[in-house]
This record gives sequence, structure tokens and C-alpha cells, in this order.
Amino acid sequence: MKHFRHFLFLGLLICTGFAGTLKAQYFNKQSNYLKANRVWAFGTNAGLDFNSGGPVGIQTQLSNVEGATAVADPVTGRLLFYSDGWKCWDSTHQVMPNGDSLLGNGSTGSTTQGVCIVPVIDSAGKYYLFSLNYQGTIPALYYSIVDMSLNSGRGDIVAGRKNIILDNSPLSEGMIAVPGNNCDLWLVVHESQNPVFRAYHITRDGVSDKPVNSNTGKMAGPGAYYVGSLAVSPDRS
Repeated sequence: MKHFRHFLFLGLLICTGFAGTLKAQYFNKQSNYLKANRVWAFGTNAGLDFNSGGPVGIQTQLSNVEGATAVADPVTGRLLFYSDGWKCWDSTHQVMPNGDSLLGNGSTGSTTQGVCIVPVIDSAGKYYLFSLNYQGTIPALYYSIVDMSLNSGRGDIVAGRKNIILDNSPLSEGMIAVPGNNCDLWLVVHESQNPVFRAYHITRDGVSDKPVNSNTGKMAGPGAYYVGSLAVSPDRS
């Protein structure tokens, strides 16, 4: 469980793992959208900025071994915010006014893919910040909404839209967001005690609170699904 994972999905691309692959799966013919993943945040006060062409080390306020995420402006590549699932920092590396005491990854320890950022569809400058709990802990999955128009343009979590419980069942430590076919997204998690994937549909109407469950067959054994990470093939099959 202590393997490092940097996980970011913006409906634009997927970054899986520190030395992982970038797979442009959405707006993939518009190269400027790739700039949304040009700043990474991870580890202990660490980060990388790719805006100059190669990786340049930056200092962040993080202090964890896994489960961190960051998002940059999809046009300019400028850092917008980053989070470990417990706090949410703005581009000046200050905790957002309402960005403390998030529930999920930060409240219970280290989760492999503990945090994920997804854009709010048809709402420019707004993002869902998902946070996943540790090894079957319940409630398992939360989300908050970040609005970049707040806090003098540095962003803040919307009042009344923080720590919303999405899943009350025990889940594993894997979480990934995948583009759909109709300007939609799917947030995929896995039950911790059963061979079942749970996929939450994200559309312009918001996040569905009723997942699509897919049973994959025979149990793999006690505790087999607790840790590890999820990945999706490039063709989404």
C-alpha cells in the first residue's frame, strides 16, 4: 500500500503512476488541453512542473507517500490547486479558506489512489475533488466541489458542497475516472470484499448517487481487493 501513486483525471487525460503514461482520451485532438496535467504534486513537499518542456522540481505543502493530485489550467498550464484528500492548496501553496478537514484519504491514512480531480461538465472553472478512504473503511467515498472563481480567483471549496458522501460501502484503494461517449465521465471504484466494480456516472446534471455495478465472477480470496490500483485500457474496453 505504500507505493507512490500520482493520480489525476480531468476528462482530458489520464496520468497513472509517477513514471506512468499519459493517455489523451478526451479532447485528444486539442493539444492545449494536455496542459491541464503539466504540474504534478506528490510525496513530501515535492512536485514537478513540465511547462518548460522537461520536468522542473517545485516545492509543495504535501506530506504523504501516496494519494495526491494536482490540476493545471487547460490553456496556460498554470497550477490551479492540489490536494492529498485532507487539505486543498491553491496555486500560492496556501490552504484554501474552506479547504481543510476534508474526509477520505487524508482522514484515515494512505490510500493508493486516494484522490481524483474531475471537471464539472459544462461549468468552466469548477472541479469535483473525490477522496477515497483506506482499506475498506466506511464511509468509503466522498467528494467536494472546487470553484476557481472564489477566493479572488485562487479557488475554494463551495460552501455546502464539501465532504458529500457518495458511497457508504467498503471499497478497495483503487479509483480511476474514465471518459464516456457523450460528454460524460465514469468514476470507477471496486468493492473491497467482493469481485464487483462500481461505476458512478458523471454528466452535466452532476454525479449519480446510484452506481452501475459489474460482477466479475469468482472471489479472489480474503482481503484480495483491499489494496492495489485500477487502470483502464487505452480503448476503454
